[in-house]
Amino acid sequence: MVTLRSSLLTLVALATLSSCCHSFTIHSPRVKTNAAHSIVTFLSSEDDDTSSPEGEEEEPIFESVVRINDGGSDLTDRFKYKVNALMGTYDPAPGVANDENTDGNILNAMLNFPTSFTFTVVGKTMNDDELTENYTNKVKQVVIGNAGGDENSVECRITPRGKNFTRITMVVTVESSGMINNIYKELEEIEGTVMRF
Repeated sequence: MVTLRSSLLTLVALATLSSCCHSFTIHSPRVKTNAAHSIVTFLSSEDDDTSSPEGEEEEPIFESVVRINDGGSDLTDRFKYKVNALMGTYDPAPGVANDENTDGNILNAMLNFPTSFTFTVVGKTMNDDELTENYTNKVKQVVIGNAGGDENSVECRITPRGKNFTRITMVVTVESSGMINNIYKELEEIEGTVMRF
């Protein structure tokens, strides 16, 4: 009876965990999981006299299928990204390079291209209207030049940051992770850029 209660408590814990994860692993000799099918099997107690002979599978006391539904969750996207990364969701396809010199694997896994993407850059403009206008025009040229389109197809917000800096946020449609990386590199090369994200 104690084992069945602890197994039921484990099932409740797994149901709670499954609300945020697509699969999970339990390291216990009394519980077996099949992550590919999200099946949880609870085995009979270790101290049962009816344990099966060595080499044979134990008979489950019950089996449960866990279905994942994240709808309406209050979990942050950042947490979900971390969980998916730990589970290998963002692993590159076999044969794709994955080292410190490779750009774009995570972006390709997280985004479905074409997609809307927000670029934010902060430049040192020294509270000078002319410097602010020139810096803004350079940022627009880089983003629109790489993404295509015109000024009407891009959302642009300019926000003063203190007396010496200006933040420019642009929302544009991008076609690939390579395009995102190129825009970030060119934004960094603009004179006066102190931060880009």
